[in-house]
Amino acid sequence: MPQPPPDPNAPRKPPEPGPLSGTPPAPNPAADQATYDALVKALKDSGLDGKVMLPEPPKDGGTVLRLDPRSNKAAPKP
Repeated sequence: MPQPPPDPNAPRKPPEPGPLSGTPPAPNPAADQATYDALVKALKDSGLDGKVMLPEPPKDGGTVLRLDPRSNKAAPKP
């Protein structure tokens, strides 16, 4: 028998720690480059090459890809 839905007025217990807790991993430029290359290959294989503009990977070992400033127009709707 399925469980009834939870009572929306009942107090909630605090959330359990998720995968984002803890210290971030140390920068690994070689692994970051491999991930970037795999992403570029996946875009080419899926036919999205040229439709999704990727910036160059961060050279400082950063983990955040910023949007390409050259792609400031909205994507065409299919």
